[in-house]
Amino acid sequence: MRKTFRIFAITLVVAIVVTVAGVAVVRHHNVKTGDMYDVFTNGINIGEPLYKYEMPENTDISELPECTEENYVMYQLNEFNTIETELEYCTVEINGGTQKDFLTVAMSCKEDVSDSVKLRTAVKDGNLYIQNKCEGTVPASKDKVKIIIMIPDDYKGGYCVKGQYCDVSVTNAESAMDIEMSLYKCNLNADNLNAPNITADMSGTEAEVKNVSSKDGFSIGAVSSNIKLRGVSAQYSKMVVSSTTLDTENVSGGFTYESDISTLYLKCSEVSGNINIQSKKGSVSVTLPKNAPLALRHNEKWSVFQNSTGIAESEKNNKDLQHILETNVEFTIVRLEEK
Repeated sequence: MRKTFRIFAITLVVAIVVTVAGVAVVRHHNVKTGDMYDVFTNGINIGEPLYKYEMPENTDISELPECTEENYVMYQLNEFNTIETELEYCTVEINGGTQKDFLTVAMSCKEDVSDSVKLRTAVKDGNLYIQNKCEGTVPASKDKVKIIIMIPDDYKGGYCVKGQYCDVSVTNAESAMDIEMSLYKCNLNADNLNAPNITADMSGTEAEVKNVSSKDGFSIGAVSSNIKLRGVSAQYSKMVVSSTTLDTENVSGGFTYESDISTLYLKCSEVSGNINIQSKKGSVSVTLPKNAPLALRHNEKWSVFQNSTGIAESEKNNKDLQHILETNVEFTIVRLEEK
């Protein structure tokens, strides 16, 4: 099966490069399609993705004396400094609450799974752990179990959101510490995230993230996912993805993208940092504002590079230009456009 998939993947990528834009490659480099196939089969390991997701281990809180199994609990903010969710097979909402100085957690279940799902919470080493465990029948759909976490506006501690097979909504998460997410086969909707560092690791996840503000860095690692980003302000943003589609608009600060077998759509209304793109076996489409303060550097191997902008190529730093757009790609179609 793995060998069959490998042959299929190789053939697919060769077909994409040749049929979509590969004629230019073949003519320019005087090569044949069979030569391209040989390069793939001999030189590229399809089975080794650039990014590999690692499932984090959950913390065992069941034996802690303060562990609760109530479906509704309240905690004072001075009891912990980090919220850590470890959730599965549920719908979870993390948003602002109305109880001043108190965080509340509530779980509701459909009748057919109410006896097999437990909500556990406990504070350990400054972390508030919120876990649900399916100890019997796994819910047939995520909406059979709903968990709502209401957080007061004056909470400025850290967030660590872990989920498997969940629909996750995070709204207005502002932290003086870091925000971390680890999601496996989830749906994520996040809006208004503000923290010094924000990181997200994903596998098999559909994600829409809007209005991200990070004093230092914003990072995503993803495999087999679809991600939409709308509005990112950070000193730098770094994306490392495999077999993933990344659709990004309005990124402020530096932007780094590393990928294999992936697609990038990057739309910039302004440029305020260097843009570095590295892609293997993929597609890259970048839309830039006219007269962007950029110098262009690029390197292609078995690829197509189309520059429809007025950005000039330069191997030297130009004092009149603030930033550099650099692409380094293999078996990839790159398109640069202005709007």
